[in-house]
Amino acid sequence: ELVNFDYNDESGLTPTSFNFDGVNDYIKVPYDDSLMYHVDGTKYMGTDEETGEEKQLTKKEVFARNGFTFEFYGIFEKGKSYNNGKEISATFDGILGYWNGLENKQADMRFGFMNSGASIFWNAGYNTTAVSDYSSSPDVWNQMIDVGFSLYDGKPHYLSVSVDVSEKYKKDGNGEHFKHTVYLDGKNIADGGFNVLTWEYFCNGRLKDLNCFCIGRSSMNWDGAWNYTKMFIYAMRIYNKSLSEEELMDNYVTSVIFHQFLVKLYT
Repeated sequence: ELVNFDYNDESGLTPTSFNFDGVNDYIKVPYDDSLMYHVDGTKYMGTDEETGEEKQLTKKEVFARNGFTFEFYGIFEKGKSYNNGKEISATFDGILGYWNGLENKQADMRFGFMNSGASIFWNAGYNTTAVSDYSSSPDVWNQMIDVGFSLYDGKPHYLSVSVDVSEKYKKDGNGEHFKHTVYLDGKNIADGGFNVLTWEYFCNGRLKDLNCFCIGRSSMNWDGAWNYTKMFIYAMRIYNKSLSEEELMDNYVTSVIFHQFLVKLYT
């Protein structure tokens, strides 16, 4: 569902990009308890954790069992933030959030930028005792990766974030971890452990209440504020699995080449 798009040069679909004006437009992608199918139309099957019998899995069950990958390729700029209908000053710019559809409720698994675009910020739920080891933030559940420069530089950037929950990555003094990876422009800029307890909290406590992804906006605080980002998106993908390095690089290269082709074709 396309929400609040004006269908002009800065808000809507063009031959070479999907544009968000950073004011109030965003995309809602339904993601609920409906049954999951493979691309070829066959049922996505798995084992029932209670009975041990084979069954068709729902989208949320696959998400909880496989992890995820988010990918964005485009140009990012600071957007606006609103609290109770009024524009406010905020340090967070939202790109994506997993949401229950209620305007006064915070998005979970929020994802965006902080520090004027120099830090990637996201989380998937929280557990105050579960520490993940790759964050630049002192918070135990909010994950912040410092890029070293502002991504609001007017240049296209390719960004992917993934968590692989198919197997345990390591165990240390903070407990067990899944593998987490962040790629920027084809380079691995951060990888490490995402605490298993945090993922389990999200899947067992929050996931059942959520029903869609929002692209173009998210929220960080529990005060009803929504944070938007101005974006010129050339590619965006959400996967029910953690992509391999080979898959990530293939997506990166093909997305850049395809966008270059579109630019030459329509300019």
